Amino acid sequence: PEKVEGHTGTTAVRLFSKSILGANANGNLTTGQIHMGSATPTDPSNYNSTKVGDAAHSLVFAGTPDAVGFYAKFKSGGSENGRGNFILHDECEYKDPEVADQAANRIGIATALIPATEEWAYFEAPFVYDRTEKPATQYLLASFTTNPVPGGSANDTLIIDDVYFIYYNTLSALSYDGYALDVTGETKDFDLLPLAYDAEKLAYTAK
Repeated sequence: PEKVEGHTGTTAVRLFSKSILGANANGNLTTGQIHMGSATPTDPSNYNSTKVGDAAHSLVFAGTPDAVGFYAKFKSGGSENGRGNFILHDECEYKDPEVADQAANRIGIATALIPATEEWAYFEAPFVYDRTEKPATQYLLASFTTNPVPGGSANDTLIIDDVYFIYYNTLSALSYDGYALDVTGETKDFDLLPLAYDAEKLAYTAK
């Protein structure tokens, strides 16, 4: 990683991939710890992971965001997309790339692919949750890479800045007794609701 001029501030982070002794090494940045167990990029001993108990290589994260957004520039040297991957998990040494025997430890995930763009562009991905109840301690394993495929290409450049965790506070749908009400405010559907209403007949979906 290198520091470069930022999107809104003075600093952004630049990741790059290159060929080392005939093997492609992806640019990689993570809130966890980078494990390099093999010179073969696709070897399963190469991964990022949360290191529980080590504040420098783990991120305790209490929130339940609806989405994550960030600004990026991406110059491809062979990679179709860069990627931002954000995994919420319980107290374990969770890995990225993910492994099947940790499926029960994942709380939710958001993944954003980043196609080539010379100018700053905004990218956003929704969180998809596997569990409805949060554990006593929750961690975020966030990783950016120049290529989602291990060792997929060299000479890629990914610049990232301004990462946001997004919490919606609006409705995407509302109905009463089976009648759909407009939530945009463009109509006066709410005037149709009785002053004393049956809460069991009210249904909504939060955005």
